[in-house]
Amino acid sequence: MSNVLEDFFTSSAQQKIEEAKYKKTGTGGMQVSSDQFLQLLVTQMSNQDPLAPMQDTEMMAQYAQLQQLDNQQTMTSAMTDMRKEYAIQGASSLIGKSVTATDSSGKTTTGVAVSIVYAKDDNNVEIKLDDGTSVNYGDITSVEAMATGANVNAASQMIGKFIIGIDENAKAYQGVVKNATTNGNAIFLETYDGVYVPLDGVAQVRDLTPSESAKLVEALDLVGKYVEAPQNGSSNPLTGVVKGIYSKDNQYWVETWGGADIYVGNIMNRDAGGKVRELTTGELEDMELAKKYVGKFVKANDGKMTGGISEGFFYRDGAVGEDGKQAAGQFYIYTARGEVFAIDSLYYSRDYTAADQAQYGGTAGLSAELQTNLSKAVVEVLGTPFIGYDATGNEVAGVVDSVYLKNGLMMFGLVDQSVDAETGKTTIIRNEAVSPYSLYTNGGAAAA
Repeated sequence: MSNVLEDFFTSSAQQKIEEAKYKKTGTGGMQVSSDQFLQLLVTQMSNQDPLAPMQDTEMMAQYAQLQQLDNQQTMTSAMTDMRKEYAIQGASSLIGKSVTATDSSGKTTTGVAVSIVYAKDDNNVEIKLDDGTSVNYGDITSVEAMATGANVNAASQMIGKFIIGIDENAKAYQGVVKNATTNGNAIFLETYDGVYVPLDGVAQVRDLTPSESAKLVEALDLVGKYVEAPQNGSSNPLTGVVKGIYSKDNQYWVETWGGADIYVGNIMNRDAGGKVRELTTGELEDMELAKKYVGKFVKANDGKMTGGISEGFFYRDGAVGEDGKQAAGQFYIYTARGEVFAIDSLYYSRDYTAADQAQYGGTAGLSAELQTNLSKAVVEVLGTPFIGYDATGNEVAGVVDSVYLKNGLMMFGLVDQSVDAETGKTTIIRNEAVSPYSLYTNGGAAAA
């Protein structure tokens, strides 16, 4: 009898207790709970050998194990909660700051912390950045405080004022503030000279004098308008639509679309009130269209002209006809190789490829003579009416609206218009490309 009970005890209750005490979970924790442990202990006592009952010392040992198990579980839970609280508090303190994190693969991410996300399943605290990405709180390697609202407000109050201080290159500087920008925890004042002055590098600030203010207003009023000015060494004036203004030697200059720099005091196409010509609604629409082409691969006319990567654009007034009237102006796109197309002759554009970049990306493969001739043609011939002969010997006439390359040779494209006598409808005619050597004007003078 005793042997049967002893065998039962050894094979059932005691075995279950031992398995429960030492069986591990996937995360390393004990699987048995306190209630389960007590139930197993009662089972063990209920099934003990009556001829050899459990001793007090054994019961105390079992009870001590139960206490130790409870303490371990309580401590583990407390430590987990403490780590979670510290992580959440630490992550919360980073909101609004610039953080840098490096993950286990070595990837580094930088951004401004905007919120935190706590994942309950793995007790993981993540920080969401301003660009939508997230990083683990434990991967944070550096933190920088962002510019405070008070400092940003102070910087914005300096826009349009004259400052004296030390620029970002530690050089003494003075000029007029155009804009205030931030870079991480640093605030910079951008001036009309294109210089950046740290906010803490400003020593003096003052309002512009009436004369200084009037000059600034005059220059700003030129943005988006057509201007002309004398050009050294040429009878043709510098022309263009103003892109922006800057100051140099305490004087204001304008930069045109196309890169021409003109001193405000030299602008000569002013009316009696000192104003320059504003663009028409159609011209403004063309300018916005030209902006969209910059950096794109473009083709013009009917596809017979060589395409290129648009590098920028410029504007030129139309030529004066025999009747003394000036034709409408035109925006032109120029490519990386110096070719030029009238905006209204462009019919195709797309993002450029690596192959395009290799073939059309610059003027390095062109001879110095050809580069010079391209530049000269744009200045002296573009927008001028000519008569010439196409490749088949037919006489063609029109205004030169493009200068481009074909098989390594410079070519001109002519555009003309035909008016139906009965309906009065105007039709634009784009002629075959012609060589500049076949062009002649009224007196038969060669175009190049």
